[in-house]
Amino acid sequence: MNKAEKIERMKKGIEFTKQHIDNSNFTGAVVVGMAVLEQMLALIEGEDLNSVSNPDVVITTEVDCSDGEDK
Repeated sequence: MNKAEKIERMKKGIEFTKQHIDNSNFTGAVVVGMAVLEQMLALIEGEDLNSVSNPDVVITTEVDCSDGEDK
Protein backbone atom coordinates (compact mmCIF):
# COMPACT_ATOMS: atom_id res chain seq x y z
CA MET A 1 0.00 0.00 0.00
CA ASN A 2 1.48 3.34 -0.98
CA LYS A 3 1.41 6.59 0.99
CA ALA A 4 -1.59 8.03 -0.88
CA GLU A 5 -3.63 4.88 -0.17
CA LYS A 6 -2.70 5.04 3.51
CA ILE A 7 -3.79 8.68 3.70
CA GLU A 8 -7.07 7.85 1.97
CA ARG A 9 -7.69 5.08 4.50
CA MET A 10 -7.10 7.53 7.34
CA LYS A 11 -9.59 9.97 5.80
CA LYS A 12 -12.18 7.18 5.72
CA GLY A 13 -11.40 6.41 9.35
CA ILE A 14 -11.97 10.04 10.29
CA GLU A 15 -15.33 10.02 8.51
CA PHE A 16 -16.24 6.78 10.28
CA THR A 17 -15.31 8.42 13.60
CA LYS A 18 -17.60 11.36 12.79
CA GLN A 19 -20.44 8.96 11.99
CA HIS A 20 -20.01 7.32 15.40
CA ILE A 21 -20.15 10.73 17.07
CA ASP A 22 -23.27 11.70 15.10
CA ASN A 23 -24.88 8.45 16.33
CA SER A 24 -23.79 9.16 19.93
CA ASN A 25 -21.57 6.07 19.86
CA PHE A 26 -18.70 7.67 21.70
CA THR A 27 -16.98 4.40 22.57
CA GLY A 28 -16.89 3.47 18.89
CA ALA A 29 -15.66 6.97 18.02
CA VAL A 30 -12.77 6.68 20.47
CA VAL A 31 -11.79 3.22 19.20
CA VAL A 32 -11.82 4.26 15.54
CA GLY A 33 -10.17 7.61 16.32
CA MET A 34 -7.33 5.88 18.18
CA ALA A 35 -6.82 3.50 15.26
CA VAL A 36 -6.54 6.49 12.92
CA LEU A 37 -3.99 8.11 15.24
CA GLU A 38 -1.95 4.88 15.32
CA GLN A 39 -2.02 4.74 11.51
CA MET A 40 -0.97 8.39 11.29
CA LEU A 41 1.96 7.88 13.67
CA ALA A 42 3.03 4.74 11.79
CA LEU A 43 2.97 6.68 8.51
CA ILE A 44 5.09 9.47 10.01
CA GLU A 45 7.57 6.98 11.48
CA GLY A 46 7.64 4.90 8.31
CA GLU A 47 6.36 1.76 10.06
CA ASP A 48 4.43 -0.88 8.14
CA LEU A 49 1.36 -1.81 10.19
CA ASN A 50 0.94 -4.95 8.10
CA SER A 51 4.24 -6.23 9.51
CA VAL A 52 4.55 -5.03 13.10
CA SER A 53 7.57 -6.40 14.96
CA ASN A 54 5.82 -6.46 18.36
CA PRO A 55 2.02 -6.36 17.96
CA ASP A 56 -0.16 -5.74 20.99
CA VAL A 57 -3.13 -7.49 19.36
CA VAL A 58 -3.04 -10.66 17.34
CA ILE A 59 -6.15 -11.72 15.45
CA THR A 60 -6.35 -15.24 14.10
CA THR A 61 -9.03 -16.46 11.77
CA GLU A 62 -10.45 -19.87 11.09
CA VAL A 63 -8.30 -19.98 7.95
CA ASP A 64 -5.15 -19.36 10.06
CA CYS A 65 -6.07 -22.19 12.42
CA SER A 66 -7.26 -24.82 9.97
CA ASP A 67 -5.29 -27.33 7.97
CA GLY A 68 -6.95 -26.27 4.73
CA GLU A 69 -9.86 -28.70 4.99
CA ASP A 70 -13.47 -27.57 5.29
CA LYS A 71 -14.92 -28.53 8.63
